[in-house]
Amino acid sequence: MARKPKAPDAPDAPSPKTPAIIQPKNRMQWDNLLKQVASNKWRRIRIKIQIRELLYGGQPRHLDAANAMLAARGLGDQIEAIPDDPTARAEAAERVSEEGICQFHRRPGKDGIWFPTNNLKAMLKENWSVLGFRQAHLGSRVSIAEALFVYSVPPEGSAPVERDYIYLGAAPDGIATSVCHSEVRGQKLASIKRNEFLKQPILEFEIAIAKEIEAKLPDESIAASLLHAAEHGIGASRSQGIGKFDILEMADLGVSDTAAA
Repeated sequence: MARKPKAPDAPDAPSPKTPAIIQPKNRMQWDNLLKQVASNKWRRIRIKIQIRELLYGGQPRHLDAANAMLAARGLGDQIEAIPDDPTARAEAAERVSEEGICQFHRRPGKDGIWFPTNNLKAMLKENWSVLGFRQAHLGSRVSIAEALFVYSVPPEGSAPVERDYIYLGAAPDGIATSVCHSEVRGQKLASIKRNEFLKQPILEFEIAIAKEIEAKLPDESIAASLLHAAEHGIGASRSQGIGKFDILEMADLGVSDTAAA
């Protein structure tokens, strides 16, 4: 019986483990590549909100606010004792009173009060997680953390660093004083909280999303997170109903070569 001719050997397939060969690029090639990948890289959405009643500042006026917090909660034995001297005690009481004030952000060399835009990004991340979108959209947690940025809408010609802060005005509208109740070591205690506030301010900002990951952040989920955030609030004392807002406007600005255009 005649044997069938042997089929010619097939060419060896490239090994999947063979690393790709990357050719070095000169400066002009790198410049061209950067322009290519930068083109239409960022999708931008502009949002305008208005606080319904009050926005509270939440930054302690002094960094040494821990002593005031301990004293207010009946844990004064954990801080250094104050000498039994009327003058020294009066000075200490004044310091504690000042340390108990939470204010809006101040910036060295800048007038007025400011709201950092990273607070708005934190708001989006928190409400995205609360609504279960981290599990519903795989990879969205990292996408929001690393590929979504929030910028202010400053006057034309402002320095780039201004995009990280929203200008709130020359000064707060006042200081709100409230009583907080807590229980420490079985003992019920009351303490005083003081917060700078603004009445119904309007905040305008932009969200920039890298085009490569926008499919992981559907528009419907972004809108739902904002609506939930509106009832949750921003700023200090959200658990007391402070900082709730209405969404006045959302506008898709399309795509841009830069995030903070």
